[in-house]
Amino acid sequence: MKKLSGLLILLLFVTSCETDEYQGPNDGNNEIMPLAFYSLTTDKDTVTAGETATITANATGFNLTYAWSATAGSILGSGNKVSYASCSCNAGENIITCTVTDAYNDSDSKGVSIFVVH
Repeated sequence: MKKLSGLLILLLFVTSCETDEYQGPNDGNNEIMPLAFYSLTTDKDTVTAGETATITANATGFNLTYAWSATAGSILGSGNKVSYASCSCNAGENIITCTVTDAYNDSDSKGVSIFVVH
């Protein structure tokens, strides 16, 4: 009987110490991870017509989504890193904007300029 009660106590202790691996939208300390959009960078601030540039959004938060737009040219890809494709009709300053949104519908936007030359 002592062995059975000892085993039962041990089993209760082990199961009470378990946690689910998925912690939900927090860092495990019951603190919500707020959206923080740190930077939007490009590997080239000037491109020739037909050339591409890589743009990277550096953000943290829970379940982030990224929405991209450009005043001219095309955005290729999705997620936190995309390519900007220019063409000869896009000469001049083009502004690429990224809006990051988290699971709580908080959002932040940043823009970066890329100059297209012939």
